[in-house]
Amino acid sequence: MQVVAVRKTLTVPIDYGRSQIKLEAGRRYVMHDEEVASGQAAGVWKTVKDLPDRPTGFVGPGNLTGRLIIPFIGEMSSAFALLPVLASIHQYNPDLSIELSSTPGPAELFSLAPQLAYVRPYPLKVEAWSQYDHFITMEVLSKVALQSGLSMPEALAKALGIELGKRSFELKLPDELEKEITHDGSTPLVALSVGEGKSLRAYPAALLRQVVSSLAEQSIACVLLGQRDPNWVIPEAPPFITDLRGRTSSILQMAVWLRAANVIVAHDSLAMYLAGSFGKPTISLFAPTNGVNAKLYGSLISLQSKADCAPCHETTDICPKGFDRCVAWENESVKPQLVIDAVLEQLTEQGIEFGAQKDAGRAFVSTLEINS
Repeated sequence: MQVVAVRKTLTVPIDYGRSQIKLEAGRRYVMHDEEVASGQAAGVWKTVKDLPDRPTGFVGPGNLTGRLIIPFIGEMSSAFALLPVLASIHQYNPDLSIELSSTPGPAELFSLAPQLAYVRPYPLKVEAWSQYDHFITMEVLSKVALQSGLSMPEALAKALGIELGKRSFELKLPDELEKEITHDGSTPLVALSVGEGKSLRAYPAALLRQVVSSLAEQSIACVLLGQRDPNWVIPEAPPFITDLRGRTSSILQMAVWLRAANVIVAHDSLAMYLAGSFGKPTISLFAPTNGVNAKLYGSLISLQSKADCAPCHETTDICPKGFDRCVAWENESVKPQLVIDAVLEQLTEQGIEFGAQKDAGRAFVSTLEINS
């Protein structure tokens, strides 16, 4: 590790491609080495011994004005967790312009958040610091230990010293995308995005087949979203089943189909959070993870495995107990019939009839295939 003195109150440890700058307020801003290099190239500093004029650390609620910048370094789950926090910051500080610097993946999600004035490429150039009045660093927030019963957004809000006034978030799809699909409500449509391959989070292909087959038999159109699953290949989709797995990899593509559906079935994933943001009735399936974050969304109905080993919180494809699959999915509490019953109950509550409109159902799904 290389430590370079910047000022008496500041140090810059450089390790693993990241430079951590400790600010006087006690907060850290973690800079990528590219940011450091860009500052040197721009003449902002020569040997990292001086900092440009910089914004102050975010100080919580209270009618802040000016520009706030959030350099985001994190996974998609952290991006989703940040959205309700951004909505709350905007609620308490309506005159504050909120901007974010992010890598391409999360940037696609953030670009749909109406609370953000701009989403800029990451890394943010050092010389741009002087343009902002406040900043938040996700690196600091990620150090906050999640207390029992707290969702990640609640923990992030607590770390910032604000109330989570907005317990969900809204995403705005481009108008041209919203016009691509029209659904008059005469035919029920269920969107299913429950994982793929050997991921422990994925609902097993054999169980998913039972769910989809049963719904299709009742003339309910099913559209499968997400990535392809080698464990369930559909060479030619039978009536009422449209397989768009592998063709809905972007957030925008996924969001359009979720918005069109009457009911959604999703595991602990991007699709679940998107469904929650749209307020769509969603059957959420949990085995290796738990449904604590689902509590933020009133439209999510959680089915949690009650197996002795669940939740293990493992998010890879390796079972901590050495099994070649997640055995928690074999528990009665997440069996296919419960999923099916939950879907039918949600359709009934919406007053949507099913089981008698086969031709209309197939025509609607064909339209989805064309527009995709």
